[in-house]
Amino acid sequence: MNVFELDDWIIGDYERFARSFTQIRAGDIRDQVDALYSTGRFWPEPLISINPHYERDADVESLVKEGLLHPNTAQIFRVGDAPITLYRHQAQAIAKASKGDSFVVTTGTGSGKSLCFFIPIIDAAVRARVAGSKPRTRAIIVYPMNALANSQMQELKKFIDQAGLPENLRPTFARYTGQEDSDERELIKASKPDILLTNFMMLELLMTRQSERDKTVIGNAEGLDFLVLDELHTYRGRQGADVAMLVRRVKDRLCRRKSPICIGTSATMANEGEEETRAAAVARVAARLFGEPVTPDAVIDESLERATDSTVSPLGSDLAAAVDADIPDVLDDNALRRHPLAVWIELQIGLKDGQRLTRREPTTIEQASALLANECGRDQTLCRRQLQNMLTLMSKSSAERGGSGDRAFLSFKLHRFISGAGFVYATLRGAGERRVTLEGQRFDPSDPESRLYPTFFCRTCGQEFHPVVLVEKEGARQVLPRPIDETPIEENGSEEQAGYLMPEPADDPDYSFSGEADDFPEEWTEIGPGGVRRLRADKRPLAPQRISVKASGLVDGGGRFSLFLPGKFRFCPNCKDQPPGQAREINKLAGLSAEGRSSATTLLVSSALRWMNKSDSAVSTDKRKLLGFTDNRQDAALQAGHFNDFLFVSLFRAGTLAAVRAAGPDGLGDDEFGRRVQTALGFTAVNKSRRSEWLSRPDVVGVGLIEAERSLAKVLAHRVWADQRRGWRFTNPSLEELGLIRAIYVGLDELVADPDAFSSASPELRALSTEKRRDALVVLLDSLRRGLAVTADALDPAMVDIIATAARQTLRHPWSIAQQENPRIAAALLVDAPRREDVSLRGEPLIVRGGPRSRLAKQLNRSEIWGRRLPAQTYLEVVQSLLAVAERYQLVRRVPTTFDVDGWRLEANAIRLVEGSGRDDAKPVNTYFVDLYETLALALTKGGDGLFGLESREHTAQVEQERREWREWRFRWGVEDRQKLEQEKEKLREEGEPNVFLPALFCSPTMELGVDISALNAVYLRNVPPTPANYAQRSGRAGRSGQAALVVTYCAAQSPHDQHYFANPKQMVSGIVRPPALELANRDLIESHLHAVWLAESGQNLQEDIPHVLDLSEGALPIRKEIENTLSAPDLASRAHVSMLRVLKSVGAEITPANAPWAADQEAFVWTVAGNALPRFSTAFDRWRQLYLSAHSQLTEANRKSEMHGLSSAERRDAKLAQAQANEQLALLEKGRSTGGSDFYTYRYLATEGFLPGYNFPRLPIYAYVPALGAGGPKAAYLQRARFLAIAEFGPRSLIYHEGRAFRVHKAKLSPELRAAEGGRLATRTLFVCEQCGAAHENEPERCQVCSARMGGINPIRNIVRIDNVETKPAERITANDEERQRQGFEIQTVFAWQRRDGHPDVTSAVAQDRLGPILGLDYAPGARISRVNKGLRRRREKSLLGFGIEPATGRWVAGPEDAGNGDSDQGPPDTLAVQRIVPIVEDNKNAALLRFAVEPQSIVTITTLQHAFTRGLETVFQLEEGETLTEPVPSRDNRKGVLAFEATEGGAGVLTRLVSERNRLAVVARSALGLMHYQNLDHAISTGDPATLTEVPNAGCVKGCYRCLLSYYNQPDHELIDRTDPEVLEILLRLARADVTPLERKRREADSESPDLAGEWRLPEPDINPLVLDGVAFPLVWRSHLVVAPSKPPGPQQLAALEALGFSVIFFDPAISNAPPAELRRLLGGPAE
Repeated sequence: MNVFELDDWIIGDYERFARSFTQIRAGDIRDQVDALYSTGRFWPEPLISINPHYERDADVESLVKEGLLHPNTAQIFRVGDAPITLYRHQAQAIAKASKGDSFVVTTGTGSGKSLCFFIPIIDAAVRARVAGSKPRTRAIIVYPMNALANSQMQELKKFIDQAGLPENLRPTFARYTGQEDSDERELIKASKPDILLTNFMMLELLMTRQSERDKTVIGNAEGLDFLVLDELHTYRGRQGADVAMLVRRVKDRLCRRKSPICIGTSATMANEGEEETRAAAVARVAARLFGEPVTPDAVIDESLERATDSTVSPLGSDLAAAVDADIPDVLDDNALRRHPLAVWIELQIGLKDGQRLTRREPTTIEQASALLANECGRDQTLCRRQLQNMLTLMSKSSAERGGSGDRAFLSFKLHRFISGAGFVYATLRGAGERRVTLEGQRFDPSDPESRLYPTFFCRTCGQEFHPVVLVEKEGARQVLPRPIDETPIEENGSEEQAGYLMPEPADDPDYSFSGEADDFPEEWTEIGPGGVRRLRADKRPLAPQRISVKASGLVDGGGRFSLFLPGKFRFCPNCKDQPPGQAREINKLAGLSAEGRSSATTLLVSSALRWMNKSDSAVSTDKRKLLGFTDNRQDAALQAGHFNDFLFVSLFRAGTLAAVRAAGPDGLGDDEFGRRVQTALGFTAVNKSRRSEWLSRPDVVGVGLIEAERSLAKVLAHRVWADQRRGWRFTNPSLEELGLIRAIYVGLDELVADPDAFSSASPELRALSTEKRRDALVVLLDSLRRGLAVTADALDPAMVDIIATAARQTLRHPWSIAQQENPRIAAALLVDAPRREDVSLRGEPLIVRGGPRSRLAKQLNRSEIWGRRLPAQTYLEVVQSLLAVAERYQLVRRVPTTFDVDGWRLEANAIRLVEGSGRDDAKPVNTYFVDLYETLALALTKGGDGLFGLESREHTAQVEQERREWREWRFRWGVEDRQKLEQEKEKLREEGEPNVFLPALFCSPTMELGVDISALNAVYLRNVPPTPANYAQRSGRAGRSGQAALVVTYCAAQSPHDQHYFANPKQMVSGIVRPPALELANRDLIESHLHAVWLAESGQNLQEDIPHVLDLSEGALPIRKEIENTLSAPDLASRAHVSMLRVLKSVGAEITPANAPWAADQEAFVWTVAGNALPRFSTAFDRWRQLYLSAHSQLTEANRKSEMHGLSSAERRDAKLAQAQANEQLALLEKGRSTGGSDFYTYRYLATEGFLPGYNFPRLPIYAYVPALGAGGPKAAYLQRARFLAIAEFGPRSLIYHEGRAFRVHKAKLSPELRAAEGGRLATRTLFVCEQCGAAHENEPERCQVCSARMGGINPIRNIVRIDNVETKPAERITANDEERQRQGFEIQTVFAWQRRDGHPDVTSAVAQDRLGPILGLDYAPGARISRVNKGLRRRREKSLLGFGIEPATGRWVAGPEDAGNGDSDQGPPDTLAVQRIVPIVEDNKNAALLRFAVEPQSIVTITTLQHAFTRGLETVFQLEEGETLTEPVPSRDNRKGVLAFEATEGGAGVLTRLVSERNRLAVVARSALGLMHYQNLDHAISTGDPATLTEVPNAGCVKGCYRCLLSYYNQPDHELIDRTDPEVLEILLRLARADVTPLERKRREADSESPDLAGEWRLPEPDINPLVLDGVAFPLVWRSHLVVAPSKPPGPQQLAALEALGFSVIFFDPAISNAPPAELRRLLGGPAE
């Protein structure tokens, strides 16, 4: 495969697509945008990296001779008849293992790391068998993913099977990962395999479960010799800490007499900026994971060797001649070894030849060709072409180059980074001075006084608009930018007025808007007294206002004249085009490109697959596939749905276009729609090769095949009609919108020429010319057709149901009509339609409104037709006349409707679709889609090869395990995979999963370490991965067989993480992999593992289903008596205590009194855990009890309703649906099988509830019930999210994406305790939040428990309710309009409380200080209580009204008028049940750090900028994903006094503790932040502390902040408050960058202490933890919030002056000798008088 050709193809395709949506009217903007595109700004040169050869060592036979291996081992590790030759690192690993040493191997992808442990393990097993040792499991290999275990087991099987050893001498192995059936597990139990391949979750279950089988399997490993952890660097955060604890438990259980050989494999890790070597970094991580000493010399790194001949010098004339000569198609390995250009490529692109061979940094072909041109004196264009030709040749298999075998000579990867175009940002300068940039920031870098405004364009004329908000600020009106996707709230009296700013075009003769009535759309106007046209009264507040705006945004008389359009975008003043009123604001106007991340991904992936499917691509059929990654499982579901919809619509429209063209000038009629399109697609019974595309059972014959063909024709007819619907796709314009087809009406020309037809018509209609009559009738008939008011059978409601049911029986998705789809049915034109509020949401699509203010009226009642705008009554008469004359010619038909009035429909047989030649209205069309549809239609007429088979699926943890495995088979498509699919084909068909080749798979990181797919040539990353290690794993999925590979990474325009690496791709492709952070001193972590030991020691086996653990016959659902008796045995605590204490002690130095005061007395701590285990065990099932009782309550209520008399059909249907869903929920809750595959498998459930170790399961998640969607659709499921994400993702009326479908959260599942309040209302609570530090208190205290500030008079947050579980209902299927997950804009406030352990706050305090004194106080709490409160929609009308409406009886979310602005609100009907307003909250224990400044920053800008600088620095230093560690201003966004940082992921990333425990870690973060903020000369500036000595990096192009430094999509509300140039920000960061962090001991008053208790005895606030240090003198008693300091000795004059200069009141006070504090001190601190 020629990777360069593929890359060129997709970039060309993407550029045409990205630039096709937007036309720009303003010449200055258009020219600057064109110039940016022409530079390749969004797709710079890709990087190229060579896959090096690893240094070879001895073969296995040689190691036998040295005594390192047994001869039988050498017999196993052979390829054919030849012993395998080992790489150097493999030989080193064998040598270490032979000495009994533990070790870690850190080498690149494809280096054979697995043989480093397999060979010594197999050798040990061989020797034991030869010696006749008793069978036992000698090695446990732990993988982070099942897929790795599966693929490596296959490799191991190949080696052992071909060895030909006698049965008794063959080493045995088994996989025990949860995928095995019961018989396989029994076999493993009995056979005692030498090697057990497993994952950490299954190993946890083997250690904890007490079934006879599990106890035997783990017991078989008594005296374990080897313990292997694969992919060490992936064990980070809570998962890594859990694995470290598991390893200790395994060793305690199996290896008490001797330690096993511990082996790890890892990517190379290093610490940037530290003196540690890479080996030391790896050794330290391994030691913490294994709990064993691992020294740097136990780390084995990679050794490389040359592929080319080292005696060949690629210089001078030889190199020039090689460049001049043609590169032949055939060169074997021997020829390539000595080819000068091949040698040059290896040495200049692949390897750096220093003291030892190392990998070079990746480079671009442009850079390499320039270097080659310089060295050989040839033209750079020639050098580039020859480099590409040689690289392509070297990457081919030996067999393709004249040799034998499938190994490439030297393979490579092309790393293509593509940036989303994002938005245009423009200043408000006049023509010729206006600057345009693509860098989102507040000000123009070249004109810092000029604000930048996001710019969007009219889809019709290209006029530019800026979404803005008009505000009063400091006595002046100002125009500020705002996000376009926040719908403006339109109300009078608001201090802020949102809308759009349109700069008036200067010197533009085509622009004529003056504000007169004639400049507005006609329906905005009316005829006033005297016959003068005027603006309607209801439209006047919405009329554009002419204002003068300076470049700074100030509104005054000296700036550029612009129009301010208040509220939503309604029309373009330049061309008067009106977008659909119901459209989202972001869809009404075009950005720089209409494509978002989803469209870009779909386009790039489909483009790559189309290239592979070309006949000349040289890619074999099974390799025409692409693996896509995204970091969010919801995004994977969205992307799969988007891809499938885009491809389906494109192919369907191509078929329609081909059918229309084939029909000729007569066009395509209704009776031919289905059959003709079916023929064009080749979906006919006689075309056997294409049956698998559209038939659910391609092998069907006879009547079944005929019926399927008929069904498809009817479905396609329905689709053709539905696709004529008006403007329903924004990123996928229809054939008619593109002018490729048009509709004509049979007999229309005859009608308009017939004077008798109009003899009885209204005077206005009779007076029209023939052409004008034709125009009027076309408007009417088009409105009927585009509104689907048509008599077509394919739209008849009864027929649609029949068609859909029949299609689901025989047709494949998407060619059928899925159960979850809401197919369009025939509407009717109602001239006198009922009011919208009287029509249900279901009923509205059945109406085409024809009244005087309808869309039809806008198009029909135009002066261009009638010479004037008709009065309402006259318009109605005209419409009735038009319908009457059309009825006379049988163009329309009067029909009855369900709205008690007759309606009108267009006669289906009156329509013909014919080929178009552009739009009739001359509006511009999207040339990309014109070319796409024409190309596809042409390809169909030539046979359609390569167009079919393009589909995608998601592969994430929210897809059930069995379905994931099916998709892996379909994607891999090997011989064995196809056999499995054939065996399971009936089951796949029943579940709606095709059994054909799957070319695109979109995964969350479940496959990052996953299936070994050797045939993969390309990988697509939908976002930049969190770390270089993740990138290496994902990109390493491609090219694993040695072939060249393409890795495409899409970088979102508004993600600072993505944009940072887009600008610095080398840091991602070959960047540093930092050691994972682990925190073992976490009480929740330790307790969960001790619980596991306790449960194992009890011997109690828990059934897989929770109903076998709880007694469902009793109302309270208690623990079953027999289980409770076992777990409450008197001797259990003492028995478990011994093992629990050993495990705790094995953590050793990790648990110290300083970082784990709760375990200072380890004996007592273990006794406490053991004693509380049973009640904790029972409490863990409370969530399940709530779900179960809620489902039962729903079922009871549904049963009651279904038995009531007099129910309407809709009510009865709803009752049956509620019954079905309640039964589905009960079935899910009662089913815990699949060995952990179910969320309610007993042990997994206990892990998510925090009782047992959780690993990567969300702890205490929120569950969302997703209903089933009928046969072939997704099954009912409970999806879970970590609660801090779920507060927004599962918030009221949010959308959840699952299996290609969107579901809306419509109900909260309420527990009985919540309904305990009087009057049927929910029981709520109140939260008091400190206004100084943000600490939360359940009861109103006199003083804050964290900072001692006074709490009197604080406005609490009332009506708080904890929501644990929610229900969803189906929304529309995902279409290509869904660019990003739709998120509700919630206002979330984060508050905290310190946990108290043994009566004291569990907090470690520290101070960051430099030579000038304290800078920052840090309070770190390993288990802080973090609460996130959802206060309502950000754009709600009443900001003081918090929360959401809910029906207490049902839990249904109900929106009221005060929630306006939410386009998806379900406002309750008039008979809605009583509604209560509540504020949802989620709570959890998280690692948290509170940062408070020694001197409070002077401005909100300073503290906001510092918050985001700290966040970005933290993410960069610790390689965290955005959102892995969150920061929030405290106490609130409107009152910023400090910053709360907390680790949002499960168990935390383990980084915040390092800020207080490592002296210089905060300094590294601060320094990194300064670098990210585009500053250099850091060393000098840090040493002096002078911001003036900082210099900007060249071409930074950033004024206050940009998306490459501190701005991001997620902190948009703070953009106006971020200023990277703020002097105070820079001064504080420079001081922090040289600061030391010193832990502080909080002094606790002992019982016999003579010193007074300030807070207790004297009732004064506690002084600050951090002393005030001034000129080297510390003042321990300081209250910064009160600006009071109390020195124990009178300060000197200089100190006193300095304190007073800082604003402090100084009161001399020595508590040791004073009987009471001075009265002045009491007064200043607000304490009580004596």
